[in-house]
Amino acid sequence: MFPLSVSGTAVNALDIDWSVLRTEPQTTKPAPTSALKRFTAASIFSRIGISRQFAGEKLFRHITNLCQRQLEEELDEKEGSSATQGIEQGEGGGIE
Repeated sequence: MFPLSVSGTAVNALDIDWSVLRTEPQTTKPAPTSALKRFTAASIFSRIGISRQFAGEKLFRHITNLCQRQLEEELDEKEGSSATQGIEQGEGGGIE
């Protein structure tokens, strides 16, 4: 099927570059946020999840709506802070 080419010489295990086989673990760093934002309902439930079966439909909808509002508020804060930073840096399109 596929011809294998084998050299007739033996290789010493010390001559092999074993570092090629080792891979560095890929770690992801969490985004820099304040400690208080890590403990909002939206961030907690996004990490652990919620079971519709155990919570019931009414509680599930309430938690989903609460988390959605908190996420929208965080996005509004980020957009507002990025717009403010752009104006401070002279990117606001105003008169200079």
